[in-house]
Order: sequence, then C-alpha cells, then structure tokens
Amino acid sequence: MSQEIDDTGSNTPEVTHLLTDFQLEVGKRIQNIREFRGISRRELGEAIGLHGNSANTGIYAVEVSGAATRIDTIFKVAQVLGVTPGFLLDGGDLRIEHIKKF
Repeated sequence: MSQEIDDTGSNTPEVTHLLTDFQLEVGKRIQNIREFRGISRRELGEAIGLHGNSANTGIYAVEVSGAATRIDTIFKVAQVLGVTPGFLLDGGDLRIEHIKKF
C-alpha cells in the first residue's frame, strides 16, 4: 500500500488515520500503565515538567484524544512509569542483547 503526499505536503486522509490510530494506542498504553502504577494524571504531568492545570490536561489530551507527543516527552513519561519508551510506542519491550560472534 503506497502512502502519498499531496502537493501541499500534508498527509493524505489514509496516512492521517493511521497516525491518529497510532497516537490513540500510545495514549491508551500510557493511561493503562499510569493507572496500574496508581499515579494520577496530575502527578505524571508534574513529574515530566508540566505545571498548573497543564499537568492534568496535558496528560488527559495524550491519553484520551491521541494528542501528538514529542519523542522526548515519551522518554520522560516512560522513565516516570518505569517502562521502556518502546513499550509505550509499540507495546513491546526494547532490549539490546549481546550477540556472540562466531
């Protein structure tokens, strides 16, 4: 399946839909692990450097609406939640294993 970019440089509806689905999945993983850890949205927001009402609403936007999140924020959230960024992004665990040379 090809992904096309129109002349204005914006994504086609198909690509935009895939991105939105991805963002919603990331948000749901953040919400699930946050709730599992017993951390409120405000606590998570403050732990990653958000202040005031933004500490709660910023996390809410990511979790519920799939709001775009910068990769450095994903790393901060992962650290606070005690998971790998890979877990938040794809539900897996990023591991680098030592491979013996033949």
